[in-house]
Amino acid sequence: MSTQQPVLEVRDLSVSFVRRSLIPSRRQISYVVDSIDLTVHRGRTLGLVGESGSGKSTTAKAIVRLAPARSGSVKLNGVDLLSLRGEELKQARRRVQMVFQDPYSSLDPTMTVAECIAEPLEVHRIGARAKRRDAVLDLLEQVGLPVSMADLMPSQLSGGQRQRVAIARAICLHPDLVLCDEPVSALDVSTQNRILQMLADLRGTHGISFVLISHNLAAVQQLADEVAVMYCGTIVERGPARNVTGLPKHPYTQALVAAVPYPDPEVQRMRERVVLSGDPANPANRPTGCVFQSRCPQVLPVCRTKAPVLTDDGSGRSVACHLYQPIVG
Repeated sequence: MSTQQPVLEVRDLSVSFVRRSLIPSRRQISYVVDSIDLTVHRGRTLGLVGESGSGKSTTAKAIVRLAPARSGSVKLNGVDLLSLRGEELKQARRRVQMVFQDPYSSLDPTMTVAECIAEPLEVHRIGARAKRRDAVLDLLEQVGLPVSMADLMPSQLSGGQRQRVAIARAICLHPDLVLCDEPVSALDVSTQNRILQMLADLRGTHGISFVLISHNLAAVQQLADEVAVMYCGTIVERGPARNVTGLPKHPYTQALVAAVPYPDPEVQRMRERVVLSGDPANPANRPTGCVFQSRCPQVLPVCRTKAPVLTDDGSGRSVACHLYQPIVG
């Protein structure tokens, strides 16, 4: 474990939305993210995985202040972003950037590639115009694109090229942390691998820390040092990537790992299949007890009445499951 101050410390973060009603007693608070903790150290990558609707993207947006947090703290290099306002918040945002899922809508179609990448430099008034142009050309080379693309429009690029432009824009301010929200889900497999390898190279070259958000454990395995598994707005398992993906403990993590196809057909046929029944839990109407109880193939009676606590097993792995916690009483 690193003794340096983490780049990112998220503590007890909750994000909720209120279902409005003319009758006050019928107004309902839905916790999309419920009291989660995350830590990312310098030059490391945290994989945040889970199905669609588990709260991953909302967590990322809350970290960068694009979604309102109901409670908790988000510390970047020891400074709580949730407490900042005005110019202080603007300056802090230089240290944390985000790459969005859709490379087709995340770039302004009326701007050239060079203008898209240089926009953060202009917003923060960094460098003269000529220097910005030089910086843009250098960034294009860093993300593996020819400088001749600088004057093209986003519509003239492929999906993979657009995502590289979005990544170049994210790193142009030399941030400490980049949150990548499903950065390769819209791309073909070969392009996915190239983008992930590029992120790994940027991490090694610039020492950038990443949060890689994905429903695809195969993509996370390629880049992440640690993995946190989300379900219905909560963390159900967290630990070193090799441990979590190689020997998952929580039944939900086991199902995610089992869903990743293995390249060897013989091995794939021999693998144990994990089948989940039932519907995902509704954040607006959370069940009493474990949020995974309606789909868990190993559900216990205690799961119906008592929510499990995320508990460290002593090896750096934390699991929120009654299968690994002593039942008292």
